[in-house]
Amino acid sequence: RRRTALHQAGEGLVRMTKESPLVTPIEVATAPEPIGLRPARLRLLRAILLSAVIVIIGLMTIGAEYGARYYERHRDTAPDYFPSIFYPHRRLRYGLVPGLDYYGWFRINSLGFRGREFSTGKAPGAVRIVCLGASTTFDTGSIGANPPWPEVMETELRRHVNDDNIEVLNLGIPGATSLDSLIDLQMRALAFQPDLLVVYQAHNDFIYSIPSPAGTAPSDLFPLEDRPRGRVERWLTLHSLLYAKTEGRVTDSINRLIDLLPLPAEHKGPVQDRTRAIDEGVATFRANLKAIAAIAGLNGVPLALPGVIVPFPSTVPTGKHCQLCEGLSGAYGNVPLDQVRATFDRYNKVLEELGTQPAVHYIATNEFVPSLDAYYHDPVHFSPAGSVRMGERLAAAVLPIVQELTRGKSVIQSE
Repeated sequence: RRRTALHQAGEGLVRMTKESPLVTPIEVATAPEPIGLRPARLRLLRAILLSAVIVIIGLMTIGAEYGARYYERHRDTAPDYFPSIFYPHRRLRYGLVPGLDYYGWFRINSLGFRGREFSTGKAPGAVRIVCLGASTTFDTGSIGANPPWPEVMETELRRHVNDDNIEVLNLGIPGATSLDSLIDLQMRALAFQPDLLVVYQAHNDFIYSIPSPAGTAPSDLFPLEDRPRGRVERWLTLHSLLYAKTEGRVTDSINRLIDLLPLPAEHKGPVQDRTRAIDEGVATFRANLKAIAAIAGLNGVPLALPGVIVPFPSTVPTGKHCQLCEGLSGAYGNVPLDQVRATFDRYNKVLEELGTQPAVHYIATNEFVPSLDAYYHDPVHFSPAGSVRMGERLAAAVLPIVQELTRGKSVIQSE
């Protein structure tokens, strides 16, 4: 009985232990599950971060733009690169933005020409001289307080003739060729009722006639087709100095870096015969100048053709070194210096031949501006001192023509 009672007691104890264990299992604490952002809050955070980045970039761009404008207006050396003054013209290569003050360095008047305002019609008794040309007439090397040679010419003529009714208008457009001057003569210059026409051209005719020595890459443009400019590019060019100043240079830098990469060689077109291309450029120049002379003659306007001035190194030792003269070949497509000299001799020969026609005056300019660094901004353009020399000597050369014109005006007024 005792064994039975003990056995029953043991079974009861086992049941009690199973139902109410004396030792409970230890619960291990675990990290709470991460709570994710709600989708709406996540989108808002992303929008705020993106907006902040855009605002920062915008402020940096505005700061850079104002910095570029401030520097351009207050720089110590005169600028010689100002692409924001141009717009693609419907008939000319370029037009100048009317009414533009280029940061105090020079002004484009409301008619789209450098200098003071003037009317289309001229005052009674006035003698008006119209100068057509490119950057060497616009005179990019003489800005700020330094007048371009057409203004110097006007001052000198007024002093010699003692008459403030002499006007010299500067219709030079940087980048223009003789073809542009021919078009501009018919389209705008004749409307200003010129009494004398001065055409100073040839530099760009020569430069544009020189083909690349490596040939040109194939293009989807038609012959003589100009690549169109988009609205955004146009607005940025006209209103952002930072863009206008850097766009071309950044593109050139990228292209130079691409050329350094070991990429497959780009197929280029056949290399043009440079001598033949230069010959064609001279022939085109002759045809354009003949047309200018014919139109001037039909309208009864005398034509003055100054010879092209180029700072060639002196063949006679002078003891004075001209560093800019050494860059002539590079300025003209790396054509050998002897060929550059011979080509400009041909251009001047064209002008000299035209000077034999009635009412066409060829003006030899051999002694106008010496080949010295002091007179040149670069191998093509005059410095302020060179502009003064050019204006003074050209005024002296056309003085007999102007005196005859003023006498004729006086006779007409007296009658």
